[in-house]
Amino acid sequence: MEAQPTCDGCGKAANSVTGKVTKAGLLICPECREERARQQRMMEQARTMIPGAIAIAGYLGPLSMAGDDSACGLAAAHANDGIRKDAWCRCRPQTRKYAVYYRNITTGAHGWMCCKCRGITQTG
Repeated sequence: MEAQPTCDGCGKAANSVTGKVTKAGLLICPECREERARQQRMMEQARTMIPGAIAIAGYLGPLSMAGDDSACGLAAAHANDGIRKDAWCRCRPQTRKYAVYYRNITTGAHGWMCCKCRGITQTG
């Protein structure tokens, strides 16, 4: 019995009728193709918001609304990356203020930074 081809995005069964082969030769099901298109649109929207988010973060400090589930959140996360120190947080856990998400849209580097010292608390 021949193995059924699967979607390279989610692993579900797919074929050339239900899925689409990308330029990289990957087989993608319709749901994954729609999700990738949605993420690409969100990333384009975030890029237009970045200058404003950087200005706000420069004035107010780290933005707690940062995240990777909306265009506004991605722009805020990129702005947080711009004010983050390239060092680990040295605050004691008892005195450490809350941490906020940062993400570099260009490189994909992301993690959490301390709002008090702006040092990295977690990467990943």
